[in-house]
Amino acid sequence: MNCLLCHASAPDHAENCPVCGGSLGWRCDACQQTNPSPFIRCRRCGAVRLGAQLTTQNGGSSQSERKLVTVLFADIRGSMGLISGRDPEQADEMLDAVIAQMTQAVHSFEGTVSRIMGDGIMALFGAPQATEHHAVKACLAALWMRDAVARNVPGTPGVEPIALRIGLASGEVVVKPIAASNFTGYEANGEVVHLAARMEQAAGSNRILLTPHTQKLVARHFDTRPMGPVEIKGLTEPMDVWELGVHRPGHGGWRAVAERAPTPLLEREAELSTIRRARADAMAGNGRLALISGDAGTGKSRLVAEALRGD
Repeated sequence: MNCLLCHASAPDHAENCPVCGGSLGWRCDACQQTNPSPFIRCRRCGAVRLGAQLTTQNGGSSQSERKLVTVLFADIRGSMGLISGRDPEQADEMLDAVIAQMTQAVHSFEGTVSRIMGDGIMALFGAPQATEHHAVKACLAALWMRDAVARNVPGTPGVEPIALRIGLASGEVVVKPIAASNFTGYEANGEVVHLAARMEQAAGSNRILLTPHTQKLVARHFDTRPMGPVEIKGLTEPMDVWELGVHRPGHGGWRAVAERAPTPLLEREAELSTIRRARADAMAGNGRLALISGDAGTGKSRLVAEALRGD
């Protein structure tokens, strides 16, 4: 078996490459085709991977959930030109290597690959496992995959280097488990999905574009640059689009959250009063413990930040 990342030879039953450490994927027992790890069906013959469990959509809406997520679309810019004239097996290996880098980036930052579409992917951050920091993780994954492809996937001599275009959008979607012809995962539906796809389509070579809502969620963690209003298919008015820049570590924490100028916090007076009383008692020498629980994204961090405001 050959590694999908560096193409080094590896033992048939090894799980990771002995050279680069990347996932080796799996080999179809029916036709011996090597497949990326997320696939549950062989991309050559369609045989189901041994031990894989297919999830169907028979459950209908009972399996659907509303989630706050960031959706990421990424593909190879000008992929047709890159594979034109190549031997089909060489072109297949090149696309496999790019997809492997993309999926590894998504998984490294706790995302879920929803679709693999030839020369690109769609991924969800914040589903199926909810998280408050889905936009930050999606941006980190986008930067990681862009740089990893440029660094690790060789291009063709005399041809423009391989470049990705990536788009992100954040907001509420409906997600549900799905099983497609060669993949199982989570499908997402909603305007946010379409906006992320539009951001990808508008991005240039090795550019990462964000919707305004995603930019607001990550502005304290990354440099972002306004691109001005962009006509978006399906919207009546142009949308202000932002380009993602470099990550700026060290801008998180309670203090950074408390220093923001957020929208007013509504209907949390009782909770704020409880936290502030406990804090005042603790500062007076009487030990207190305040436990705040709730699903991800329901405002726990914001509640604490508001209680600390003014220090």
